[in-house]
Amino acid sequence: WLGSFRSARWARIASPARIAGIGLATALTTSAAGHAEPFSFRGIALGTSLSDLRRIQFPEAPGARILCSHDLETIDIRPTAEYVAPEGEARAGVVVCGAYTFGKVLGAASKVLPSEWLLARLDAGAIEAAPLFWFVPEGKADPEETGRLYRIAIRSNTAYWPEARAAYVRRYGPPTSIEVITFRQEGKRDLPAEILTWATTQSTIRLAQRDEVATRMAIAFEHTELKPREP
Repeated sequence: WLGSFRSARWARIASPARIAGIGLATALTTSAAGHAEPFSFRGIALGTSLSDLRRIQFPEAPGARILCSHDLETIDIRPTAEYVAPEGEARAGVVVCGAYTFGKVLGAASKVLPSEWLLARLDAGAIEAAPLFWFVPEGKADPEETGRLYRIAIRSNTAYWPEARAAYVRRYGPPTSIEVITFRQEGKRDLPAEILTWATTQSTIRLAQRDEVATRMAIAFEHTELKPREP
């Protein structure tokens, strides 16, 4: 879903258009206009090293640890599609990381299950979300030594779209483009959806109102120069 917000479910119904902007939310960073440096999430800039990310603490998630797909602890993490790099990126040595806390969850009939690593909900501006951080190493080098952040992926409920949209427009100013698309649903009526893009020479931010399912929105920060290269 991250490589492109367009899928077989989506059909473009209007060309990108510029809109007027408004002004920010605390978890984001500087205006896109004239923004030369890569975008960042809560001060975590695209291009950041993996070792630097591991040192970051999140006040709303005390005790959270950065765990990555190559860490031994991830054996105990429930596998999800979001946490697994596609085959091509995996061959390029890509690792996916998130902020995790160790705790208990409720199972069927409110039964308390054994403690496990849970993806932490972090402040993402106007919403709470569980971001994932994608790192690419230099060649076949150890990602702990050379890994650089090239993608930040965030998913949340579409119900929070108005707040997220307003927060990003306030923070970054008018989007570089807005696309209005039709979100296709098998057996259900199609729905309108927006894709907002902010682009600089080094990075992009994309907000997609609907992603794979109608009730989920997606936000992606991407570095335009750091890209996985298959061996």
